[in-house]
Amino acid sequence: MKIVNYILGASLLITSISFAQEGEEDRECKRMRKIANDAMSIKDYKEAVIFFIKGESICGNYDAANYGRLTGSLGRVINSEKDKTVRKQYCDTILAVYDRMESKGLYDAKNDMIRAYYQREKSSPDFVQADIFFTRGIKNGGVAVKEMYIPLYYYNTYTLFYMEQNAEKKSALKKRMISDFFMLSELITNAKMSIKSQESITSYFNTVVQSCDDLTPEIEGFIATLSKDPDAAKSALMSLITLMESKKCTESQEYLDLINKFLEIDPESSMALEMKVKILARQGKVSQAVSIYRKLKEGAASTEAKQEYQFAIADIQFRKGMYKAAYSSAMAVSGVNKGKALVIAAQCVGQTANSCGASTFDRKCNNLYAVQLLEQSGSASASLIQKYKNACPTADDCFKNNSPKSITLECWGVTVYPCK
Repeated sequence: MKIVNYILGASLLITSISFAQEGEEDRECKRMRKIANDAMSIKDYKEAVIFFIKGESICGNYDAANYGRLTGSLGRVINSEKDKTVRKQYCDTILAVYDRMESKGLYDAKNDMIRAYYQREKSSPDFVQADIFFTRGIKNGGVAVKEMYIPLYYYNTYTLFYMEQNAEKKSALKKRMISDFFMLSELITNAKMSIKSQESITSYFNTVVQSCDDLTPEIEGFIATLSKDPDAAKSALMSLITLMESKKCTESQEYLDLINKFLEIDPESSMALEMKVKILARQGKVSQAVSIYRKLKEGAASTEAKQEYQFAIADIQFRKGMYKAAYSSAMAVSGVNKGKALVIAAQCVGQTANSCGASTFDRKCNNLYAVQLLEQSGSASASLIQKYKNACPTADDCFKNNSPKSITLECWGVTVYPCK
């Protein structure tokens, strides 16, 4: 019986010693965390960091909550630290903590953007690692990503582009910057971020992408990935249309594709229709352009706007040598553009003078009508008026043609008086 009691006592003693040893380590772990938590409560985050890190070493089994308090304290220290060298060292520290968390399966990817930021701010910046976390963060976060990270992400890509010496890799980065620009522009629009963010990424974009040839190959992909939300899609399209204009891409098919896509979403958009009609005019597709101008005129809310479109019709017809059609359109113009329209009408008469009339004398009489229209316009230059006066019948022409008192111009149905 005594032997049994002795063995039992010895066993209890050994167990007690073991528990005492384990308890001491556990108590030290808890003590470190308590000091750290107490420091946090009085906002002494530097001390909190010191004791959380000591606790991590002693405890050996930090959970996500403890790591959250550690990284939170480190973040506050980094934000308040004025010494740049010390600040960089703290960035090194928090990145090492994130690495340890990830190795234990405790890292939360929602911290990718701030982790990328610290990669740029640490003692030896790692722009490649920053890019990995920025890219993943944008992909996972979407419109929920904090606005401050959008220009920073794009600037980091620009930094990689600027540093890259290999021509092939540099070209790939340029291509990526173009596609990322479209993606980020759409994200900025959808998330209703500030115009400052758009201006920021546009400034980096313009530094890298300087020609139409850089830009146009990406337009098809941009259109294919537009937002399903009509307002967001139109905003993104208009941003790119403006960008294409700044790169002098307005003669490209891709520019027209963007406008057509805009009109597909909003067929009644007068702004897009006006842009399209200018392209059609440059391409010599006058009938299509005139058709659009007539549509715009029909939908115009004011008489003044209607007359602007009427004048535009006359102007485009005249510029493309459709003189008879332009004359009719110009004569239908009223309002503030009436004077300019009469100048167009006069030039239409003058341009067709040599093909309008049975005789040379009759044909010269067209110039009388042109002068009459120019003088009525009140906006014709003296040199233009004189040009057509010089082409009018002379006194000698009148004498040779029996000095007719009047001539009816067969093309215009107007009577002039050449030999007063």
